[in-house]
Amino acid sequence: MGHKVKMLIEVDCEDCPFLLDDPASVEWFSQEVLMNQTEDGALYLHSNEVGDTVGRVRVLVVHDWPPRSDTPTVLVTGQGGAT
Repeated sequence: MGHKVKMLIEVDCEDCPFLLDDPASVEWFSQEVLMNQTEDGALYLHSNEVGDTVGRVRVLVVHDWPPRSDTPTVLVTGQGGAT
């Protein structure tokens, strides 16, 4: 049986290979990468120290998104994804 750890983290997307310069790409990144609850789109935490995946990440809340927005928003996920 595995262990679960809840963490509050900040992800630096400055070197993100996706262009987040227009509303459509920000929406795609939000829904398909950050909030994706399917196995195919899951986020994983990788440790360079051990050279392996530590575990699957389930996004619970996203703060201050989208980038460069005058009014920061909070996205909250549920069982079926973003709500």
